[in-house]
Amino acid sequence: MKATYWKIDRLPGMSQLQCTLLKACGVYTTKDLLEKTQTPQHKQALANQLKLNIQYVNKFYGQEV
Repeated sequence: MKATYWKIDRLPGMSQLQCTLLKACGVYTTKDLLEKTQTPQHKQALANQLKLNIQYVNKFYGQEV
C-alpha cells in the first residue's frame, strides 16, 4: 500500500499562523512533519524552533498529551 501524505494547510484545525510557522521550518506536508518529529527530542526541538509549547507539536502530530 502506498503512503498518502497531506499538505499541512489541509489538516483539520490547523490555523493559518500555524501553517506559516511550520512552512518556515521546512514542514510543508505530513511526511515532512513525520520526518521532523521521529523522537520526543525532535518534537521538542521543533516546538522550540516554532516558539510553541510542545502540546501544539503533539497536536500537529496527532497525539495529545
